[in-house]
Amino acid sequence: MTVQVHYEPAYRTFLINGGAGSFGSPPPARLSAPPFYEREIMSADNWAICPVCKKNNDEANTNRIADAEAKYGKVSSFQYRESAKEAERSIVLEESLREDFGIGINEDGEFYVTYRGHCEVCGLDFKYNHAENVL
Repeated sequence: MTVQVHYEPAYRTFLINGGAGSFGSPPPARLSAPPFYEREIMSADNWAICPVCKKNNDEANTNRIADAEAKYGKVSSFQYRESAKEAERSIVLEESLREDFGIGINEDGEFYVTYRGHCEVCGLDFKYNHAENVL
């Protein structure tokens, strides 16, 4: 019996005998799905906090605190305390940056590194691909 193994970098999956059996996920029936944006079809390898969303959130937090401090002496003490409490509450960011990546050497001797990060909130889209022959 001959066993053929094929690595599918977009899904980080090994297909055995053309998909008759597989090791990893997603199952072979899902291999026709697009590799990105389809959260309900396949899950990403990694979800992280987006650096652009973090920067925007940090700036918004700084602005809220500055606005609250500017109210000092201009509003009642109760309004100032409430404003300061609200400004000090930071918004908790969710992991919205989907990261898909792969690294390896294929059977032709080509070393490859692929990475894509896409944020569902702000739309950040970063891609990096590198390949070189090791033979």
